[in-house]
Amino acid sequence: MMAPAVKIYTIDTENFYKTSRGTSYASPMLAGTAALLKSYFPYLTAAQLKEIILSSGTKLDLKVNRPGNEEGDALVPFSILSKTGSILNSDAAFQKVMAMVK
Repeated sequence: MMAPAVKIYTIDTENFYKTSRGTSYASPMLAGTAALLKSYFPYLTAAQLKEIILSSGTKLDLKVNRPGNEEGDALVPFSILSKTGSILNSDAAFQKVMAMVK
């Protein structure tokens, strides 16, 4: 599972907007999704939250640069870079739980 971590529009310490990137932005996206689901559905266990988030990601069928290589070198299928081959989809995770509780 991967989360958005490039061109994140945020505010800096000087109260100006900027774009940034990195795991410091990706991790809160995943944690925030788990927290949102837990706040609406407090009975969900950690294992259930993990399964819901991992199974509701958006699959990407494309080739990307292998991390650490130059642009255009060693293009690899996105699916080999993460366990699920998908990116975080918070809405799909929420909708999945909604379908489960109906």
